[in-house]
Amino acid sequence: MRTLFIALYALLFSCTSIASTNPSFEEVVQKVLLGFHQQDTQIINSLINKDIGIYIVYKRGIPYQYEQLSQFDFKQPVPEYLPYEPLSEKLVRANSKITQYKTAATFDCDTERWSPTGLSVGKTGNNHLLSETAAFLKLHEMTDMSDKAFADLKKLESVSRRIVLASNDGEELVFHLGYFNQRWYLTVLDRVSSDCSA
Repeated sequence: MRTLFIALYALLFSCTSIASTNPSFEEVVQKVLLGFHQQDTQIINSLINKDIGIYIVYKRGIPYQYEQLSQFDFKQPVPEYLPYEPLSEKLVRANSKITQYKTAATFDCDTERWSPTGLSVGKTGNNHLLSETAAFLKLHEMTDMSDKAFADLKKLESVSRRIVLASNDGEELVFHLGYFNQRWYLTVLDRVSSDCSA
């Protein structure tokens, strides 16, 4: 099965994408999906900038929280009670192309569904989950983040895009890619957008 995925991966990137003006963006998106399908820590860590790391946004109690990690590990989920579920081969194969640009999918708590399903991407600089989470924590004195660190989060968001992979079967992966140093990096893993708990 690993050989099949390597062959599929090679085939995907030998073709030119007409949906994106930057094929390297789609390549990084597909590498993230492949890494989560195979639960391959090495693939995911190869996409993380060593100076910035990756931010995991999650919920513990009522407020959103985040943790900045220098490396990612499937065996040590953040938060610890919520394992990283592998993406199915069927879902990854069905979403080898981005189906929706400019607006990433949203989750409806009433229907408990994403709309639209498939692989969608928001506009660069449009999502502020990380800085809004930090601002809330700072306002309520739950973090001692400096103004410079907060400004750095805002700057990171200004060069980032939100990607949502969602199926009708409940599979999902929400993450952000940031573009800096002439390369796309995995910067945020969003574990809260479909959490409707109070």
